[in-house]
Amino acid sequence: MWANKCYKECPSETAPDMSTLKCIGCGPNCNKCGTLEGNSCYECNRPYLLENGTCVETCQIAGNTPNSQKTQCTNQAEFPMIYTPFSVISAVILVMCLIVKKFKKETEVIPSVIAMVSVIEFFMIAFQIFLSSVFK
Repeated sequence: MWANKCYKECPSETAPDMSTLKCIGCGPNCNKCGTLEGNSCYECNRPYLLENGTCVETCQIAGNTPNSQKTQCTNQAEFPMIYTPFSVISAVILVMCLIVKKFKKETEVIPSVIAMVSVIEFFMIAFQIFLSSVFK
């Protein structure tokens, strides 16, 4: 129930409260929300941006910027791109192992690649742990 009318589903800008079977209004400028305590918006009316469950005109938290769709604020520093350098290094290792195989016939390519890439993987995991401690 919302505004003294019964609905099959709660209309936009409201969320169902299953204990009372009534629709509860979302916060200001919020199009879709949940019924959790506190900030529970998950879609804002345009041109507002979603940031930590609330709708804002501009990103309030330092380091946050609007995403490409201009629907929410994100912290790009939380998702640094680290896979490309490690992938390039792994490809270089593969090429190196193939070259060694050409000059030294008894070299096993697959075990050599696995051994060398595992070292790179170790450093990648260590780097991810470092990043996760810096960007909490």
